[in-house]
Amino acid sequence: MTSYRPLTIILGYILAMWMFACTPTSPQQTETAVSGRISICVDESFKPIMKAQSETFMGLYEYASIKSIYTTEAEAMRQMFASDSIRFAVISRDLLPAEKQQFEKMKIVPRVFKFAIDAVALITHPNNKDSTLTLEELKEMMKPSGSPTRFRDCQLIFDNNSSSNLTHLQRLLGVPELDPKKVFALKSNEEVLDYVSKHENTVGVIGVCWISDLDSPKVQKFRQNVKVIGVADSKAKDKSYVWPYQAYLMDGTYPLKREVYILSREARSGLGSGFMSFIGSEKGQRIVLKSGLLPVTMPTRMVEVKSGMPQ
Repeated sequence: MTSYRPLTIILGYILAMWMFACTPTSPQQTETAVSGRISICVDESFKPIMKAQSETFMGLYEYASIKSIYTTEAEAMRQMFASDSIRFAVISRDLLPAEKQQFEKMKIVPRVFKFAIDAVALITHPNNKDSTLTLEELKEMMKPSGSPTRFRDCQLIFDNNSSSNLTHLQRLLGVPELDPKKVFALKSNEEVLDYVSKHENTVGVIGVCWISDLDSPKVQKFRQNVKVIGVADSKAKDKSYVWPYQAYLMDGTYPLKREVYILSREARSGLGSGFMSFIGSEKGQRIVLKSGLLPVTMPTRMVEVKSGMPQ
């Protein structure tokens, strides 16, 4: 009797291979502008705005997975150079000359994209009688053996030793060395908010997006527990005190404003490029607007105007 068992096995094998070949590939296995997996490094000062951007993007595109690593500006750039898995960084400045040279040595052409105007905000305890500060007073607080100010007995609290908030103020005010008796660092912007809310003789320095989205219950709680300080530039033509609100970011009168950049090392068009395009799109810029920051591309509202009298 002829045995058909080997033929049955072969046909079964061929059928299995055919079914495997015809199985649709998961969009996560093939990276596109709206699918796949990426890791990005974000300056912790911008955690609220970037968390909103990534969650909205992943909500729109179910096969996109974005892992955000919230860290310091310095660490974000270190990982950009050290790891191929980090596609881009979100920080408060453009590339430095030395960083451009390092990319050239790696034969990588980076892309730099500015997408928002942010600010460094100063906060204090609600019981503190003073709610305004000049740049000169802030400079004297930071300097070793600085001149007495209205805040002479206050500690100046930053989010960490490598804080972009700190380096921005040092560059702006020209303070290379800090007073170790008055300037202290914690581990995050959120810790600064918590610490200042519990200690009266303190001035905290944070990224403004931690307290700018007034629709957020978390921000509302923060704002109840701290007082935002108005800042004046005594050398400016207009010496009035202004607060880190959108209107003052727009007209340029708030003296501690800064820009937010995406620095990308992605060599081809992939999920990183898609996410970056989304942040620059109308939807992404509206998220910036809602967060209390200033979009680089202001979203516009189209209104149709009809001639003639209404019927």
